[in-house]
Amino acid sequence: MSLNSSQRKHIKHCNTSYAMWKALKVVNKSHGHLTIINYICTLFHCTAEEDVDIPHHLDIIKETWE
Repeated sequence: MSLNSSQRKHIKHCNTSYAMWKALKVVNKSHGHLTIINYICTLFHCTAEEDVDIPHHLDIIKETWE
């Protein structure tokens, strides 16, 4: 099985193939309105602390957006 870059970003923190499979299943599920609302709330409440690594913080926001 070949994964594209958008799929790989969802499994980069998985340690087992089972965890990878679960992550990919969640990503590929159809998103209901509650899931979409949750993502919007997450994005609106993304704040960075004073000493946070801003490029890393922006990567997290970008991943959530996608």
